Amino acid sequence: GALSVEKLRGVTESAEVQLGMGRRDEAIAILSGVVESPRFSALKDLDEGRAAVFTLGDALGRAGAYPMARDYLVRLLGTSPVDTWYRRAVSSLVDFGLASGDPQAFLAVLSGLGGGAEEAWAGDVAYLRGMLAERSGDADQALTRYGQVPPRSRFWAQATYRSGLIDVERRH
Repeated sequence: GALSVEKLRGVTESAEVQLGMGRRDEAIAILSGVVESPRFSALKDLDEGRAAVFTLGDALGRAGAYPMARDYLVRLLGTSPVDTWYRRAVSSLVDFGLASGDPQAFLAVLSGLGGGAEEAWAGDVAYLRGMLAERSGDADQALTRYGQVPPRSRFWAQATYRSGLIDVERRH
């Protein structure tokens, strides 16, 4: 039968309960079974559909399955930057870019984001770019990117700290 909005909401809530109990694999199995079902396509653009895709992508990333997480979370970037799931997807993509050891793969999908430097997530992306530049030995680029992280960003303290470390290394 058809997948109803109520059923989808119930599946996502069930997966969130599993995640809360530390049963990540069960939550991933529940969600991927629904999100990959042909019945899901009619609901994918609704809030409940985006919630399911986000929860699946985020759970995969927290399990260390970074490429799969990226593939699911990127699906949420086709909406408006004011959409909750868009913003949460960007936030998770930045987190997984930092955690994965392969920030370039995540920056590749984040580089096409609309909006400007005033967007809340712009500081997250600037921090990720700064980390990539620092890891590749480009201190000037790292300082430039860290300087683009605004004080309201969740990464402002880290960006300020990393900039200070670079200055100390340069004996400034």
